[in-house]
Amino acid sequence: MNRQPPLVIHLPPMSDKTIVEIHRCLGALLTALESSYELQLRRYYDQHPHHPQHERPARFDDEPF
Repeated sequence: MNRQPPLVIHLPPMSDKTIVEIHRCLGALLTALESSYELQLRRYYDQHPHHPQHERPARFDDEPF
């Protein structure tokens, strides 16, 4: 089986304000992606229901703290 290596992202230390700004930006990007490509995302995850690597991520709607 050909598995993809795990995605590893190294982040430098950042201030609380920077972390919150990045978090909000990523949330807005995810919302835009999900609303624009909802059918494609749903189709993909429906076709790959038993692969942990392809599980549909839980939606994060709350503030982080």
